Amino acid sequence: QNCHLNLDRKTGYCKGYALVEYEKRSMADDAIKKCHKEDLLGQTIGVEFAFMEGPGGGRGGSGGPRRWDGRRGGGGGGGGRGRGQGRRY
Repeated sequence: QNCHLNLDRKTGYCKGYALVEYEKRSMADDAIKKCHKEDLLGQTIGVEFAFMEGPGGGRGGSGGPRRWDGRRGGGGGGGGRGRGQGRRY
């Protein structure tokens, strides 16, 4: 569904990983099975889950991305995302 390639702010180069979001868990499982430890441009890549639920987790915010069962995680009464408390991938 979505792909996010993280870049280093100072150099502008890729940090060496990407986050890929799938609509269904079965699609993510297939990607892991097919791509983990495969060669990509001379490098062996590792493919695994970064997280299973949206980063909301009940701490406030917009509820985060959809979970594998199609519902949104978290949400609620605000707070929780002050300085230094952003999403961790």
